[in-house]
Amino acid sequence: MEKLAAQLRTTPQWLQYGTGFIEDTNHRLSFYDDQPSDIVEIPIYNAQLAAGSGVWATDENIIGTMSFPRSWITANGLPMAGLAIAEASGDSMHPSIKDGDTLLIDTNQKKPSSGQVFAFANGDAELRVKRLSKRMDGMWVIRSDNSDPAYMDETISPQDVQTLHIIGRVVKVIGNI
Repeated sequence: MEKLAAQLRTTPQWLQYGTGFIEDTNHRLSFYDDQPSDIVEIPIYNAQLAAGSGVWATDENIIGTMSFPRSWITANGLPMAGLAIAEASGDSMHPSIKDGDTLLIDTNQKKPSSGQVFAFANGDAELRVKRLSKRMDGMWVIRSDNSDPAYMDETISPQDVQTLHIIGRVVKVIGNI
């Protein structure tokens, strides 16, 4: 909890109870009351998104929530509804996303956008996190950020990209240095 609090520039007390001091995006300390209107609870899903060769999804239940200040969500241009949290597993997205990183996903953004990182399920219900890039010929590339040759690009047609079950766009990565 302390590592996550440090990454978010807040305190474990704020993350757990939504009270106390939190540093805002302008790097000034502010006091937030424990009023419900100041806090947005984002669901944490018991699902690992494969940033490697793949992790089979067997249970996507909500296992808890993480509290974020409403002002932080607004300052980062994120919606108040439709955010979700899941864990990355594997190293194919290294250095952008490391094994065990916490991913904040905007589930409102389901349309592929070239160059962006998305969480999605393929036809086998395998949950993945990869960068989607559109080529000039209209084909899409599912790409890992890791330059290791073990992580080869996958090319899919515009029709096939429509069959991906896009969970949402990864909008923030919360992890350790």
